[in-house]
Amino acid sequence: MRLHLTGLGRFWRSLVWFVRELAGETAYDRYLARCRLAEAQGCSRPLTAAEFWRARGDQEPPPRCC
Repeated sequence: MRLHLTGLGRFWRSLVWFVRELAGETAYDRYLARCRLAEAQGCSRPLTAAEFWRARGDQEPPPRCC
C-alpha cells in the first residue's frame, strides 16, 4: 500500500511541476536561483516579484486557471 501511495505522490508532484512550468509560474523561482549563484560574483540585490514581472513586460504573474 505504501509503495502505491509513494507512486501516486510522485505522479502528483510531477503533474504540479509540469503545470507550473507550462504556465510560466517558475520563471521567478529560476531567476532567484540564478541571482543566488551570481551573488558570489557581486550581483546586486534581486528584483522583487512585482519588479521582475514588470521588467519581463508582464504586469503580473501568469493568470491561474482556477
